[in-house]
Amino acid sequence: MSSMREEKTEGIVLRALDYKDRQKIITVFTVECGLISLIVKGISRRALRLLALTSPFCRAEFHFARGRSDLYRFIDGTVLDENLSLRQKYSFLETAGRLAHAVLRSQLPGKPSPALYALFSAYLKQAPLFEQHQTLTTSFLLKMLKHEGLISLEELCLHCNNAPSRCIDRGESLCSAHAAPHALRFTDAEWALLFNLASAQNFSLLQQQTIEGSLEKKILQVFDQRILQP
Repeated sequence: MSSMREEKTEGIVLRALDYKDRQKIITVFTVECGLISLIVKGISRRALRLLALTSPFCRAEFHFARGRSDLYRFIDGTVLDENLSLRQKYSFLETAGRLAHAVLRSQLPGKPSPALYALFSAYLKQAPLFEQHQTLTTSFLLKMLKHEGLISLEELCLHCNNAPSRCIDRGESLCSAHAAPHALRFTDAEWALLFNLASAQNFSLLQQQTIEGSLEKKILQVFDQRILQP
């Protein structure tokens, strides 16, 4: 009797690696199972459906079987959306890659996160529509940190609850007086934009935001610090 248990779930391919002859290992961000790795066999130029199913950013329903390892066996799949618009320009793929990389860095294998999956899927569809990719990617990073409980953005300092927050230290919003020397400090304009990026409820509002390189760098630093030291 087989010890494998067959399952199916919707997911988006984040990464595809060639493996041995006519095989690929794909990392898929799924609704019910979080990040999973599947081994897909029989890859060839004639197997167009398998080529699509193993292409990065393809959204599909995946049928797979769990075994004793964390590498699951791909059984079958149905393409739901190839996200072909991402391949119209290299910059679109680059933006999608940044979003995928953030998910890969922040999520543990097998940890379901339906809300984050929905967020990622929505932002991925917007990648070809944003001329300023920094706005889209930094907004996604901030929303992800909030979703994971790794950052708390508040108008007032969490220490004194009186002075306006303008610093982030270990994910907490603090005023200049209560922030440690190593804390990331923001100007008034940067803090206002930080809030807009993290709380925007629709993409049309997000499209109106323009982010400078200095603020992008600080947000990337916040993300790196919180993912490495939650």
